[in-house]
Amino acid sequence: MDEHGIRRVWLAYFGQASPDYYKISYDYLPSYSIFDPQNVDPGVFQFERLPPLRGTVAISATLLHGAYMPKKGYFEFYRQQKPVAKIGYSIFVYRFE
Repeated sequence: MDEHGIRRVWLAYFGQASPDYYKISYDYLPSYSIFDPQNVDPGVFQFERLPPLRGTVAISATLLHGAYMPKKGYFEFYRQQKPVAKIGYSIFVYRFE
């Protein structure tokens, strides 16, 4: 993140390691395995489908495709977009101004 000048991301994470361990500054999006999330904005839970968020959005592929999500189409907008980057094969990164 530092290398690209990104200070903070919106994060929907499916994984075992805590983002805090990697010192990732994030705003929480509905996730499968962040057990003690930082910066939870209750507004993100009101949507059936999450609209574009300003800034950098990182979504695990598993969640992007609706697995383990109570609202299966929640990340549909992002599925229709081309990511600006992929981290490994599992996290898709989007950027909106």
